[in-house]
Amino acid sequence: MNHDTEDEVGPKTIEQVYRPVTRRTFLHGTAAATAAVAGLAAALQPLLELESGELTLADLLQKHYRELTPEELKRVMETLAAKCEQEHGVRPAMRDAKRLDGSSSATRST
Repeated sequence: MNHDTEDEVGPKTIEQVYRPVTRRTFLHGTAAATAAVAGLAAALQPLLELESGELTLADLLQKHYRELTPEELKRVMETLAAKCEQEHGVRPAMRDAKRLDGSSSATRST
């Protein structure tokens, strides 16, 4: 067999492993860590609101229901119908009933 030293993956030298930390690499690492923490905090925010009582589970689900695209909603409803059929032996007739215009209590004038 012909072994080329360029293609082999071997142990790295100490200089390659322990490169000095420059201001640029430190700032890049700090920016990446800050972005990761901010993303985690944003992802967990609804759960914190749910735990503190500011948001109910129904409100959380309703918010995400409103953000679904028609394709996503159809997929979710199909999944729920299949699960119901598997667990109970009955295929439900599900549909997405949208509210009528003007039926909100906020739009009524008394």
